[in-house]
Amino acid sequence: MEDDNSTEQNPAAQAGIFTMISNDVVIGLDDSANSHHALSWACKQRPTRVHAVNAVPPATELWFPARQVDSRLTLDIRRQNLDQLCNSVRLTSDIRINGHLSDQEPARALVERSHAEGGCPIVVGHKGHSSPHRHHAGHITAELLRNSDVPVVVVPMVASLEPLNGTIALCAHGATTIDHPDVAWAIELATAHDLNLHLVDVVEPIPVGLGADYGYGTVTIPTADQLLASRSESLAALSGQIEASHPSLTVRRSVESGHPSIQLARVINDLAPSLVVIGNHHHSKLLSFLTSAVTTHLLTSLACPIAAIPIPK
Repeated sequence: MEDDNSTEQNPAAQAGIFTMISNDVVIGLDDSANSHHALSWACKQRPTRVHAVNAVPPATELWFPARQVDSRLTLDIRRQNLDQLCNSVRLTSDIRINGHLSDQEPARALVERSHAEGGCPIVVGHKGHSSPHRHHAGHITAELLRNSDVPVVVVPMVASLEPLNGTIALCAHGATTIDHPDVAWAIELATAHDLNLHLVDVVEPIPVGLGADYGYGTVTIPTADQLLASRSESLAALSGQIEASHPSLTVRRSVESGHPSIQLARVINDLAPSLVVIGNHHHSKLLSFLTSAVTTHLLTSLACPIAAIPIPK
């Protein structure tokens, strides 16, 4: 086990697209059941190596003086617990796992560890549907979704502990070519795991009031049917590109009309995929508070893991 964010480079890691079948993965690990569940799920995907990161800023250990726990003793307990978890993985599988202790903020520690290993995906657990965590992402997950420049996979407690199988769903809103980061990542993952790929999009109708005459001529606003037809055509073109470049990959698609968060959750739950891939556009804290982020809504509404792929600005 290593302390203080070792920077040893992994020769197997490469810049670009990453799949958990052939590269490393970073796990956010603490004493919570959801982080242990995420570790079990990640190990089922047969990564080359797992980097288990336990990060607690020093100040956090001092918020509860009544405990009278020396910070050095706390560090020793964390090291012991992390060693035990890593050893349990080694005893039950042939997966290489390294433990890393950090005194940084957890989200920052996870991203820096990912960078040290070539930009491999970060996997974190999430309590999911259970109250009182039903309607928010959690502090560490929210920070990662706002700031991470590497893929983040959020695993809910209800996720099945099985290797990826069957179908993965791609929320393809705004994607028009196979070079789009989330599309490329989904294709790579589906090809590596011999999975089907289902493209999903939702068109939100424009309020009719926007088409009123304000004295400068009536603005023509597309109807819901026109928007649906236009996006269906675009998604069909994207599906065609994928099939042309990857003939062995089975691609299906669905386009619905309605509120994006609600309709996507409904469609994806009906599909029951083993993983959902979605593009992650970084937002500030204020914008994240003012808007209902689709990714945040989905990770509190779905029973399968979600891979949030960063989209460059």
